[in-house]
Amino acid sequence: MELIKDLKENEFGKIEGKVYFGYVGDYINLRFKKEIPIEYVEKTAQKLNEISEETMEQLFNYSIKYCRWNLEEWKHLKRKIRLDLIKKPSDIMKHMSFEGLIVNLPEDMSQIGINLEGWCKWEEEDGIQWLIKDGEVIYTGPWSDINIWRCKRRLESEFNFAGENCEE
Repeated sequence: MELIKDLKENEFGKIEGKVYFGYVGDYINLRFKKEIPIEYVEKTAQKLNEISEETMEQLFNYSIKYCRWNLEEWKHLKRKIRLDLIKKPSDIMKHMSFEGLIVNLPEDMSQIGINLEGWCKWEEEDGIQWLIKDGEVIYTGPWSDINIWRCKRRLESEFNFAGENCEE
């Protein structure tokens, strides 16, 4: 099985294709600027498939926080998501999916960051974005096309449901 496949240049001059994500057992979308070396893209794809169970659990827990906040903030929309039915963090996957990996170019090519985009039932318009750096989820929140290497202000945002920035 190929880790990366179907690469082609899109109408905006970026490269897109598919990357295998073992956690979901399927291919998800892949996007990167054509000046990013393919070797770096391959390393990032490999790192995607080495995400630990602990990191995935972090990602799920932060996604639940984002969902809970969104349901409370927008309760007038009466979204039908039953958080009381979530017995373990991974159960949130019934309400969201991983859609793509965006590879951003770092200043230091030895650093690998995972920038994932996704769909979620509680925020169908904006979706969800996760940033993982050094095995830690550093951002979970609305999709904002954040570059993992240039995102300090966003990481400190009230809309980042990862880590200490979000009150339970």
